[in-house]
Amino acid sequence: MVALVFLLQLGLIFVLSDRRPPQKREPAPAPVLNLLHGDPELLALTDPTLLALPRRRGFSGPAWLSSFSPDLQPAEASEPPLWLPIPGERLATDFSKFTLTNVSAQVAQVLMPAPELTFIPAPPLGLMPTQSRLRLAGDLAGSRPPAGLSLPSWPYQDILPNTVIQVVINPQGEPLSATLLVPSGYRDADRHALEQARLARFEPLTEVPEDPFPFGPLRWGQLIFEWHVTPPPATNPPPPTTQS
Repeated sequence: MVALVFLLQLGLIFVLSDRRPPQKREPAPAPVLNLLHGDPELLALTDPTLLALPRRRGFSGPAWLSSFSPDLQPAEASEPPLWLPIPGERLATDFSKFTLTNVSAQVAQVLMPAPELTFIPAPPLGLMPTQSRLRLAGDLAGSRPPAGLSLPSWPYQDILPNTVIQVVINPQGEPLSATLLVPSGYRDADRHALEQARLARFEPLTEVPEDPFPFGPLRWGQLIFEWHVTPPPATNPPPPTTQS
C-alpha cells in the first residue's frame, strides 16, 4: 500500500507539471495622472469635499468666508464744539454734604497734669566724712569700738572701697584670729587693717556661760574699715608760665 501511494503521487506530479519554456510577462495596467487645462470652477465640481467642508471656494464661501473692510467716511463737523459751563459756587457742595454725613464723634481730651519736678537736696559739706571710720558687724554689732586704733587717710586717686576683716573674739575680748574677708584693692590699706584687727581689744563678757570649748564662748564679728582718701601729691607739676 505504501508503494502504491508513492507511485500515485509520482504519476500526478508527472501529469500535472508544466514543461513549457518560461515566457516574459507584460506589466498590468496602472492609474495614470494627467494635468487638465481648463476652467478651475469646473474642476472644483469634481472635488468630493465640496459640500462636506467649509472652504472659500465652496458654495457658501462668498457669503461668510470672504471679508471686506467698509469704507467709512465720517461727516465733517459743521460747528465748533460747545463746552458746558462749570458753576464755581457748586464745586464743593457735594463734598460738604459728604463730610456732614460722616462726622465722627469728638473724643474728649484728657489733660494730664504736668509732672512736678522734685529736687533732692545735696547733703551739706559738713556731713561728709573727713577721716577714716570703723564699724562693727556680726556678734560685735552694738559693742563699743576698740580704742587706740590707727585709722589714717590714704592718698588715692579714686574712691577706696571698704576693707572687711573677719575676727574671732574670746570671752576676754582678745582676737584669736583675723582674716581678710573683703579686700579694698589697696594693699597698704588692707595690711594696715589686719594689723589693727590683731591689736584691737574689746569689752570682755560679764557673764561667761559654761562651754565645753577650751577658750569658752566665742564671738564672730566683722570689722569694717571705711577709708577716707586724700588726693595724691602731684609727681610732675606743670612748668611755670612766663609772661612776655
